Amino acid sequence: MQIKFVLKVKKRILLLLLLASIFGNVFLLFIPVNASSGASEQGVLTQQNRKSYNDSVVIRSLRINAIEQFKNEGVIIRHELSTSSGKALDIGKIVSQKGQLLVFQFDRNACSACIENEMSNLNDLGNVNPYAILIVATSFDNDIQAKLYLDRFKIPFRFIAVNKENFPFTTVPHLIPCYFMLDQTLRTSRFFIPDKNNNDLTNRYLKLTTEPRQE
Repeated sequence: MQIKFVLKVKKRILLLLLLASIFGNVFLLFIPVNASSGASEQGVLTQQNRKSYNDSVVIRSLRINAIEQFKNEGVIIRHELSTSSGKALDIGKIVSQKGQLLVFQFDRNACSACIENEMSNLNDLGNVNPYAILIVATSFDNDIQAKLYLDRFKIPFRFIAVNKENFPFTTVPHLIPCYFMLDQTLRTSRFFIPDKNNNDLTNRYLKLTTEPRQE
């Protein structure tokens, strides 16, 4: 009788262990699925948030550009500019060498990261005529100081260092870097404000303004 009783107990223990094992495996099976599902949902939300943020950046850039382009489109730049060294410079002669220039204007006291980003964008242009682009730097004490500042970027394009009062743009008092086209009449067009958070838009602008025109 004792032997039968012991066998029954052993069978029950084995059965309980078997059930516990099955239940444990099932439990473990479902945990990763739920965790993976949660991580996946979180990933989707992160992507949606990132897209929403990127969209807001693009919209903000377009809105600012639209307003500032309206304000500064067609502004006439005077022929004689005063340089940082106190000399007179005829910008009309520079433009006449090419007929039309893409100008990047920035102030020394503007956002450093913004300036560095645009220098990188200009360097990435590749095979562009060095005379097709002019860099205008303002608020430097003299031409040498401006040259030392720009030399570290190894920019292949010409530059001039002038007083910011030479440019009647609404962006100048706010130290906002900008691009614009300048023709032989020294009239501006295609005024554009770059945004370091939206490089794709800037690259499209640079491609549009530096590509040879089809006659």
